[in-house]
This record gives sequence, structure tokens and C-alpha cells, in this order.
Amino acid sequence: MYAKAIVGFDGRSGGDDAQALACALVGGHGQVVLAQVGDGDSDASSGSARVVKIAARSVGEGLRRVAERQGGELMVVGSCQRNALERVVAGDDARSVLHRAVCPVAIAPTGYGTSGRAITTVGVAYNGSSKSMVAVAHAGLLAAQLGAGLIALSVVVPPMPTVGWGMSGGYL
Repeated sequence: MYAKAIVGFDGRSGGDDAQALACALVGGHGQVVLAQVGDGDSDASSGSARVVKIAARSVGEGLRRVAERQGGELMVVGSCQRNALERVVAGDDARSVLHRAVCPVAIAPTGYGTSGRAITTVGVAYNGSSKSMVAVAHAGLLAAQLGAGLIALSVVVPPMPTVGWGMSGGYL
């Protein structure tokens, strides 16, 4: 599957879910690197995983830099645990990673780390771009290796409503 996975790890449940998924996707032969984005750069180890701390403005930027430096083939993050208002104020780490990715990105479902479930479905976003076509092909290969089903989701960005006086739609 993958030789090296870079995991966004912050010690919370989403990070635990991401680490569990990364371990499943690298199998017994790959390496998992736990990346903690924060104030300083350092390296350590935690059990069988290597821990890299990196200073960056966002989780996406930090994980991208770690993936480039470490030769990561996969970036793994937990699903967002914030509500809509918190995502607006503090940001969405998973989205930040997706927009800065230099390799495939896997997002661990909430609770994956404690569920003990096998991976039965691989989901992939598709928007018609050449990059998304590569993602669909890659996800198909992964699903075949895992003996899992594949779901391709069409991604559409809705237009922003026009707001203000005299604009169409009459919004205030």
C-alpha cells in the first residue's frame, strides 16, 4: 500500500483516528510519522512511530512541509471535530491539508481509532479536473488492494449569494 504516511497528530481523538488509519494503510512494512504542527521544530519517537514537531502557520502547511522533507506518500488527518462557527474562527485542518497536499490525503472517520473495524469503503472527491481523475484512479487501486468498495463523490462549490443594496436577489 504505502511505504510512509505522515499523520497530523495533536493528541486528541481525531489524531488517534488518523494514526490508526495510517497504520492500517501502511501495513506492517511501512512507516508512520506523527507530525505535530506548533511552535518549534524537533524530532523524537513514540513507540514504533517517529514524531516530528514543526512550526507552521497552518496544519496544512506544516504537514505539506513534513511530507516533502520525509518523502511521505500519504497524508492522514482526522475528520474535523469543530462545529461550523469554530471552523470559521479557528479553521478546518482537514480542508487546510487538502488544499496544500503534495500526495494523496486520507481523512479518518470519527471513532475509527477505537472501532476496530476493517476498511470497507474508500471515498474519493471528484470535480472533473485532471487531478481528481488521478485521485479516482488512485482510490480505485487502494479499494482493490483492501477488498473495499469505492464511492466517488461529485464536488460542487455553490456560488456565493449577492449581498448588498441594488444587487440581484434583493439581499440586505
